[in-house]
Amino acid sequence: MLRSAGIRSKILAVLVLPLVLLALTAGILGTQQVLRAREAQQAERLTEVGGILQQLALDLAVERSTTKAVLQGDAAAVQALPGVRATVDGGMAQVDEAVGRVELERLPVRVSQAVDATLATQETLRTLRTGVDDGSVLLGRASAVFDEVVDAHLQLPARVGPTVGDQQTADLVVGQGHLLRARDLYLDEREIGLRLLAGTATGTDISDLKAMESAQSEALELWAFAVGAPDDAAQELDAPGDRRGSGWSVTAARSTLGSPTATSQTALTPEAWQSTVDARLASLQEVIDDNVRQASDRASAAAVTSTTLAALVVAVAVLGLGVAVTTSLVLSRRIVRPLRQLTAAATSVREQLPRMVEQMRSPGQLPDVELPRIAVDGDDEVGRLAAAFNAVNDTVVEVAEEQAALRGSIAETFVNVARRNQVLLSRQLSFIDHLEQREENPDTLENLFRLDHLATRMRRNAESLLVLANIDAGRRLRQPLALSDVIRTAASEIEQYERVNLALQVDPPTMGHLSLQLAHLLAELLENGTNFSEPHTPVLVTTSRTAAGVRITVTDEGLGLTDDEIDTARAKISDFAAGDVVTSQRLGYFVVGRLARRLGVTVGLRRGAAKGLVVTVDLPPSLFVPGTVTVAAPSGDPASVAAADVAGAAAPGQHAAGPADPGAS
Repeated sequence: MLRSAGIRSKILAVLVLPLVLLALTAGILGTQQVLRAREAQQAERLTEVGGILQQLALDLAVERSTTKAVLQGDAAAVQALPGVRATVDGGMAQVDEAVGRVELERLPVRVSQAVDATLATQETLRTLRTGVDDGSVLLGRASAVFDEVVDAHLQLPARVGPTVGDQQTADLVVGQGHLLRARDLYLDEREIGLRLLAGTATGTDISDLKAMESAQSEALELWAFAVGAPDDAAQELDAPGDRRGSGWSVTAARSTLGSPTATSQTALTPEAWQSTVDARLASLQEVIDDNVRQASDRASAAAVTSTTLAALVVAVAVLGLGVAVTTSLVLSRRIVRPLRQLTAAATSVREQLPRMVEQMRSPGQLPDVELPRIAVDGDDEVGRLAAAFNAVNDTVVEVAEEQAALRGSIAETFVNVARRNQVLLSRQLSFIDHLEQREENPDTLENLFRLDHLATRMRRNAESLLVLANIDAGRRLRQPLALSDVIRTAASEIEQYERVNLALQVDPPTMGHLSLQLAHLLAELLENGTNFSEPHTPVLVTTSRTAAGVRITVTDEGLGLTDDEIDTARAKISDFAAGDVVTSQRLGYFVVGRLARRLGVTVGLRRGAAKGLVVTVDLPPSLFVPGTVTVAAPSGDPASVAAADVAGAAAPGQHAAGPADPGAS
């Protein structure tokens, strides 16, 4: 799957496992810290609930005392009851609001059940109020219901405290519950003491008083144990009453309440008893307030710390992932960027090499192509690859220059040999012409003609070397030459010229300076046709009119060529390199190709219908005298079209089929 992927994708694929592990670790740590932050926020909200509960419990105790007084017929209590109830309702509303901000579903089941039970007592209290108002509830029932409601609120901190994450904060919340319990016991004790001093006590008040004293001591000891207070912290609350405007301590007042002597009873007045207990309640309230404040401060600080730490952990995790991904992307870019440059350079080389080859087609011309170089940055594998590619480019240019120089030397060799042969052959032909003019013996004259023919063929071979070297042969005619004479000139330059038969349908005049080059091209094709066919078979040359100009068709009856051989011949005609010419044993098709490109001629090869080879040479109108050949599509009879479209054509007798006359050479 990754085989065709990019390097950047492969690097990221290698890093994906560490990144996933890092992401999982960061996610776990972040999740844990976020959960701790939420727990700290839960603790903060729970301590807020505890702070409201301590005031609500006090208000409920006041309503309980007022309701009892109402049921006992106290008119003042009847007037005060609505205000007391309103205060309690306000506290309950605050508790409801604070509890609503707590995610109860995240708390243990027993805690959420305790909260629900505490909130449910509100409805119980409303039902009790209705019964008090309509007189259907007696004092004992009212006292029991109020005790149930108050106990539910007092027990809530002890149940909620263990769920607070911070242990010290949890201890403070649990200790607050014990303090509230002790305060409620003091409030009950105050009422019992007042009844004893007023002489309205019931038979169980003395025993209840003793039980309350024991319960108070237990609650204060539990508070001291929970918050880690000193052992004498509870005794410090029982300071002498004279420090607060009373001469009694709670302990002394209790002993007086329980003494049967009248003197002791007379010594403790209801006002002194209430003042003493209120002083104890005031001291206890200070401790409660301090406990609430500490719990709230610690919970708030823990929430802020946990939230900050959670944000920090998440930020560090995100930053770590970002750094890892960014680093991998940067590293992959440092690898991919030079490789892309290398790819671009290789693409540029691929595009410029054909231009270099095209430039080297002309022998001796150095390639005017500058291959791109890649900046080598670093000594790593990519840098060494770039340096190797630059070295390859330098080698390519060097080899191209050497090839250009080789082609130039080959061309110079062709030119030197061809020029020397051309000079000697021209002198030889001139000398032979001179001998022919003076010779009268027929046998000798025939031999001179044969020698003249051989020299003409040798001159064509020398001119072929010049053609391959892309040099002009130098022979030109000034006057136009009929196409039939061009073909006869070509036939005169081959060995078996007598086998060439002409069947010319059109015979327009060719441009004089192009005639001999066209004759050279046709001579190469005619020589191939005669050399590679049976000696007794003719080689037929025909001309015809086409939509693009004039077509010459050369047909032989030889063995022909296979498809592969035809493709090879076409390749030699269409394009070739100097090295191909050097290693080839047959140069005819190379010469034909070079002359065809000069003249704008199209040469086609195909197998004959039965055997042999058919060569077509399509001549453009630019080879003929202007106005003699048009490019309009022919219509009607070919002979009439030729007569209409080819101006200055030879007489009909010249178009008849017959052997080529070598006299035109």
